[in-house]
Amino acid sequence: MKGLGTVFLGVVLVCASVSASVAGISDGPYLQNVTLDGVTVCFTSTGADATVEYGLSAAYGDSVSSDTPIVIGAGSNPLFQIRLEGLSPNTVYHYRVTTGGQSTPDRTFSTAPPPGVPFRFCAYGDDRRGGFVPVHQAVINGMIAESPDFVIHTGDLVDFDLLPIFEIPVNWEWLFFFEKGTPLFSQSPLFAIRGNHDNKTNLFELFMDNPTTNSGNKLYYSFDYGNAHFLALDSTLDVCSGPQGAFVEADLAAHAGQGPLFVFLHHPPFSNGSHGGNTQTHACWAPLFQEYGVDIVFGGHDHLYTRYGRYPADSPVPGINGVNYVVTGGGGAPLYIPNKKDQAPIVTTEKKFHFMVLDVNGNDISVVVKDEVGTVLDAFTLDATANDGLFDRNAPLPPKGAGGICGTVPARGTDRAAAGAVTALFLYLVPLAQLLLLRRRVRSRV
Repeated sequence: MKGLGTVFLGVVLVCASVSASVAGISDGPYLQNVTLDGVTVCFTSTGADATVEYGLSAAYGDSVSSDTPIVIGAGSNPLFQIRLEGLSPNTVYHYRVTTGGQSTPDRTFSTAPPPGVPFRFCAYGDDRRGGFVPVHQAVINGMIAESPDFVIHTGDLVDFDLLPIFEIPVNWEWLFFFEKGTPLFSQSPLFAIRGNHDNKTNLFELFMDNPTTNSGNKLYYSFDYGNAHFLALDSTLDVCSGPQGAFVEADLAAHAGQGPLFVFLHHPPFSNGSHGGNTQTHACWAPLFQEYGVDIVFGGHDHLYTRYGRYPADSPVPGINGVNYVVTGGGGAPLYIPNKKDQAPIVTTEKKFHFMVLDVNGNDISVVVKDEVGTVLDAFTLDATANDGLFDRNAPLPPKGAGGICGTVPARGTDRAAAGAVTALFLYLVPLAQLLLLRRRVRSRV
């Protein structure tokens, strides 16, 4: 085992040195924090400075430069986060990045629309070892085909923040999250929340440029898009008290009854995978969600898809006390076997890799859930006004789901190949694959 560790360390160092010798972008670009009049362009680079050109066509016309990147740490190139401001709402912009003597191909993004303009977004989570398993690429490709205006992620972007022993952020870079996600996130901005696999260091806070206008905090935040409001919560922090507790209720109270209201977090209040529902989010946040008329709560953590049904049985609207809870943890991590222990009513549950596509048109919400090969797993529609004022925080909740049934399906794509110790071993040898693919990767970005 000592010999294997020595070989592995050598591979890591070789890959790091090869990567560092190549000028230009090493990860990204990926877009963050899109608003009516701005967006943040993020990327890591070996260059000492960088410029983002942008405009209404590939002729560009405007540019922003930076020579003050963020230092990430060992084995990682510096991170640039360049904010484009003064843009027009609901407008398609072209952009490209120049750094280290190289320029990216032309790409486009859309600024956020004002209220009243329909929009589309995708939701998914728990890709974890996403760059190493083929299925995450299939999920990404599926979302690209849907042309979402932006994407929300329910956490566990990576399997571990730093490579054990060597403390290199290999999961975030090289073959992992940004390697597979860039084709999507370079055109559809990403809004993410931390999972339990993302919270061991400050890397999430460094790589993500989440909005801080309402919370002053990249870990939990909210934003408006069109006529909808989105609340992103960090369930790895204190749920029932502290600054986040006060922020949650104040934000929900300020936006209740004003259009579609969405919440995304990692540990769901209700779940039927091996983890089950989370005790804290069930006890402290679910009562607030129902009182303020949240339309959909997106959770992750359990690697499957589940949508909960009508509770109580005579409720005039779908959802648990009017709130539609979904677990969307099928982004690429090994799938969990569903169970129905101590559960609220379940409409459907699928042991499938998947993503969600949501269209919002005024107060009408249309949802389609697809697996990684495009098969529809679930579809439903909602009226965002239907649950407003129907329930208060004291309305009884059903059980959160006990969890406890073990077992996984390996995250190997549609073939569902056998997993086990060999898969785990290869997770620590991924830099070797990076070395072999490095030339292809760099060539594709210039």
